[in-house]
Amino acid sequence: TNSTPYPTVQAERSKNHLQMVEGDTATFTYVLKANPYADRTIQIAPAHDGLKIVKGDGTKVDELTLTFTADNWDDAQTVTLSVEHDADRNDIQGRQDVNFTLGDKLTHASGSNATLTVQMLDDDAAPALTLSGASLTVDEGGSGTFTVRLAGRPSAAVTVVLVQPSNAANDDVTFTPASLAFTTSNWHTVQTVTVRATEDADGRDDTATISLSASGGDYGSVNDRVAVTVTDDEPGDLEFSTTRLDVDEGGSEIFTVKLTGQPSASVTLTLVQPDNTDVMLDTDTGTTGNQNTLTFTTGNWGTVQNVTVRAANDGDAGNDTATISLSASGGGYSSITGSVRITVRDDDDIDRVPANFNPITLADIAATEGSVVARSIA
Repeated sequence: TNSTPYPTVQAERSKNHLQMVEGDTATFTYVLKANPYADRTIQIAPAHDGLKIVKGDGTKVDELTLTFTADNWDDAQTVTLSVEHDADRNDIQGRQDVNFTLGDKLTHASGSNATLTVQMLDDDAAPALTLSGASLTVDEGGSGTFTVRLAGRPSAAVTVVLVQPSNAANDDVTFTPASLAFTTSNWHTVQTVTVRATEDADGRDDTATISLSASGGDYGSVNDRVAVTVTDDEPGDLEFSTTRLDVDEGGSEIFTVKLTGQPSASVTLTLVQPDNTDVMLDTDTGTTGNQNTLTFTTGNWGTVQNVTVRAANDGDAGNDTATISLSASGGGYSSITGSVRITVRDDDDIDRVPANFNPITLADIAATEGSVVARSIA
């Protein structure tokens, strides 16, 4: 008996995915990467009834066995697949598998696996555009893509024109190409549209709509659209008239605040009353009590709003300090905060008398005419 320990050999397949149209054929190959020194077989069996294997004589079968020998192991063997016509006008949903069973002492080479996936398209589908998605999100300053193909084989060449509707145009969003050309041969091959979003000065997300209109080859009434959202990479901020405010004791001062960019919705700005109770804030002096919120909308975001700061009289003679903290919420500003430092200038220090002050009376400085009196003030 022959006890030669034949080596395990890798089998390499040329493709792992195919896109096929009803009535069309496609091929892939198998080859071994080393001499097996004995016959080795690979059995091929499509998992879908509409997918057949075409033999060399033209007959169609449900399974096929490839045999590699010590003589032909490095000759690629071709397998031809065919998609059968059916009575409906629908693509076969999902990707169908072609299964492979390897004989003894065979393994798949890197990049190959136990199945090949086939996307089966119906060429009789009603005229329509097949998009990779109805919406696309792009980062500001970046780009994104979507793909387009025809749903079924056209009767003649088809042109698809892409535009932004005049009532929804956004100059910050551009795309290329502006038109796509499909033929009776390449109708099922996806074509890529690249969408770019330029940087702008505001802090809000943008939107745009790309409309697609087809003409020619019985596609004259076919339209579709892609909704584009641009994610802003520059969150807005708070702009203050000052971040350091001096207030006289017993008086009041004003600082202003506004948003640096248009929000996507209304923004509420909440101000926190300082720990120092001698310092009080009010965002609406026309309303009873001290208010502590401001509201900015998509319309008034760039208009300054006032914050009034009052400093109460106290019994000491030193300057006071306090910090007013502000935090925003809504409209893309939820992570934005700020603060204003308050210094209260005390008015009691002008009346202070040093403890060691020795007053001088008129009697102390009385003197005869022409004389000089000197007195030490301790």
